[in-house]
Amino acid sequence: MQSAHGSQVVTPAEKFRLQPLFPSGTVIEFPASEPRTWRVLYVLLRTCYKPLMDLCPAGAAIDWNRNLSKITREDADVFSLVYSELFEQKLAEKPNKSLAAAMPDWHLPRCTLKVAMEISTIAAQTSIQSPQQLNRHYKSFSSETYGETNLEQMASILDELRLGPEDVFVDLGSGIGQLVCFAATYANVKKCVGVEIAALPAQLASSYSDCFKQFTAHFGKECSEFELHQGDFLAPQFKKLICEEATVIFINNFAFDPQLMHRIVFELLQELNHGVRIVTSKPFTSPKAELNSRGMTDFSAMSDSTTLKSIDNNVSWTSNTITFTLTTVNHEKLFTHFEQNGAGRRAGARSSRRQATAESAAPAEQEGATNRQERATTSRSGLKKVSKSVIKKPVKSNKK
Repeated sequence: MQSAHGSQVVTPAEKFRLQPLFPSGTVIEFPASEPRTWRVLYVLLRTCYKPLMDLCPAGAAIDWNRNLSKITREDADVFSLVYSELFEQKLAEKPNKSLAAAMPDWHLPRCTLKVAMEISTIAAQTSIQSPQQLNRHYKSFSSETYGETNLEQMASILDELRLGPEDVFVDLGSGIGQLVCFAATYANVKKCVGVEIAALPAQLASSYSDCFKQFTAHFGKECSEFELHQGDFLAPQFKKLICEEATVIFINNFAFDPQLMHRIVFELLQELNHGVRIVTSKPFTSPKAELNSRGMTDFSAMSDSTTLKSIDNNVSWTSNTITFTLTTVNHEKLFTHFEQNGAGRRAGARSSRRQATAESAAPAEQEGATNRQERATTSRSGLKKVSKSVIKKPVKSNKK
């Protein structure tokens, strides 16, 4: 079958090949026989290359408001040919001023928010044939319920946390891996890792990550190392990653049941390094929680919480705006509490001993200062043990 492009006859190809317009980019190929590929090619050109294609007559003649379900193989052949002509035209242009002017964000080595979002979206459209299939896969509103965080909300979180080259970002319950891949190309971090327990999204994650790598390479974009794993993030195999390597952990725990929430606290959060930051869609502790004798068994005894900035329509499962909480592990919090309360009791005791002489009080005060200094130099492992000792293991209920 052949189609006409102006006065030229277009011969169908086995593969659609898009040459890179940017110096550091790579060739990207699509199987030409798959109907889904025709739609992906159209969306890719419309989303990323339209400003440039509008500069040539053949590209400007394309209807960019087409119904995706009506895109045909003949259409795809024309799209591919127009792009090839555009590539030849722009390749011959030295310097490539129109390319830089038409696609300024795409010309940069690192992804801007706009570019990172568009690459993520195209990768999802390419790798996932039926988004509804994901929702049907899960039990209704259970701990496994699939729900996505808006990419703009994720960018806001990454910006607010100011991640850097030493950070390891871990998404517990990563779904198809979209947030992990997005963070890898948007934030300049050391590594991004996702762990997903459900079989279907984990399977789709493999396809999604392959597409994402293809598109970032095609556009010549820098991307941090990232990994996507299938498994239970509470399993021993992920303990080292979470408790020793991670510096920022993201958990979309909005639908998690109390039992799972308690397991996460007892089996993971207690073990985290001092300073690790945890972002959640439902707080593990109250941001206003105060440390007192009755709160010693709560995770708030070894952490500090605050709310993050929220944008409208920031999640997929509700039209309401969800508030994300930032919890930072603070192993020194308990020692500070004990120190302050101990100092208060000592001050009260000294005031009651009115007949004690200044000479006898001085050595005692000096000894107290020495003890405080020794406690301040306690190792991180020691701090962790003290923190763990005040958080009791949950007692199993006999109720069925």
